[in-house]
Amino acid sequence: MHRLIPCALVLLLAPTAALADDDDTRFLLNQMDRQQQSEERAYPTPAVADNPDLFTVNGTTYQVEQTLEALGPALYVAINLKQWHKVRQFVQRYRQLPDHDANLALLAEGMLARVDGDYAGAIAALETALAGKPEFVRARLELARIYFEDHQLNAARDAFERAQGSAGLPPQVLGMIDQYLAALDRRASWQGSLSLGLGYDTNLNQGNGDMRVSQVCYLPNWCQTVTRRMPEPLESSEWVYDLTAERRFNLSGHHNLLLRGIVYGSYPDKALEGSDSTDYFDENTSVLYAGYSYKSARNELNLLPTFEHFYSDRHTRYEAGGLRLEWKHQWSPPLQLNTYLQTRRYRFQGEDAVYFENYDEHRLGLSASYLLNPVTALYGGLDYTRKDFPTDAASSDAWMLNLGVYRQLMPGVNLNATALYRETRNDEANTLLGGLREDKQQIYMLNVDLPRWAIKGFVPVLSLKHTMNESSIDWAYGYERTEAALKLKKTF
Repeated sequence: MHRLIPCALVLLLAPTAALADDDDTRFLLNQMDRQQQSEERAYPTPAVADNPDLFTVNGTTYQVEQTLEALGPALYVAINLKQWHKVRQFVQRYRQLPDHDANLALLAEGMLARVDGDYAGAIAALETALAGKPEFVRARLELARIYFEDHQLNAARDAFERAQGSAGLPPQVLGMIDQYLAALDRRASWQGSLSLGLGYDTNLNQGNGDMRVSQVCYLPNWCQTVTRRMPEPLESSEWVYDLTAERRFNLSGHHNLLLRGIVYGSYPDKALEGSDSTDYFDENTSVLYAGYSYKSARNELNLLPTFEHFYSDRHTRYEAGGLRLEWKHQWSPPLQLNTYLQTRRYRFQGEDAVYFENYDEHRLGLSASYLLNPVTALYGGLDYTRKDFPTDAASSDAWMLNLGVYRQLMPGVNLNATALYRETRNDEANTLLGGLREDKQQIYMLNVDLPRWAIKGFVPVLSLKHTMNESSIDWAYGYERTEAALKLKKTF
């Protein structure tokens, strides 16, 4: 009987250590989002109320007469200078004139629709202008740019290439077209990052060294002293790495095939030798997403079957398959809203299948990011996770709140800080462990990128992560852990 209790504890405690760190997966997914947002966000010029008859160019104010000869050139100049408040005024006046150029008016109205975020209206206006005047190169160029911003990549490429073949284009326009075609090539290629470095972990095994002595009575006069001793924290230096990659294959319009992969892990220098086996604490998590993606200027909807593989202690621990639904909405130029639903089935492999129960996990998340200025962004969210095991004592509900800030401290120095707070509550008490498990966990993550000291495209990155877990069954689940690493990161 004395040996039975420690053995049962191993079966009950091990699932916590046998799972990958989903907070790292979330952090890498957020990193991919920020990388895309930094390339795609723009700042439209705000509307300004002023005299509709006056027009200021390079500090000089002109009176714009109500004539075709005055309003036509004024419209072009206002569009070129991106003075959208004047474009709005001038096109209204221009439409009132007899014999006005309807295609020029459509160009102006299409550009205004783009500024207002009405990409469907902008495309319709410019396509109508081109239908009336196929040789209208300016309208074709603006249509190509709007297709590009609206993530209709095949249509954008076709429009730019047709405009490129037009005769008489100045070198600066041809150069601009080449830049957009290069950007289209980039959007159609793999994008992501790769990092590798050295780190240090103060608690590889999530140990706390707790020792409890208690009396266990089997009969009124038959009691035994039982000592429960948890492992001491194991410190070690380690190799750390992560890889993120994503690629869209544009099918037509806004419709795409999306492939996304995330791989991260660590390889410590130390191992923990036991009486029957050795724990090496090496970890590798690989997550693959592949499915349908709808992407426009303001909305992204992804329906992605997912597969996760977790390798640890020199063998496969589990595999998990499921489905993830994501929606991202650009509410305004600085504000993006996100939500996701995810469900997975976890299946333990090999010898782990003997000790651990397969289970289902369901997740719901809501988050937002806000661009305060070109160098500062705030983000945060709320997540709910439900884990269903065959036994109620292992099943749980968890709520997690996260808040973060991304800031360029100075040119070439970027900071990304995240704080997470999670509460987890199991469905039923476990008498062997001493009651109902309720955990409160705090996690603080900090990444400092130093592109000003890049080495042949590899950027030094300092990362820190500190975890504190308090539990109602603190002797078994309470621990504190700090992870630090210096890595070199290559973005592609």
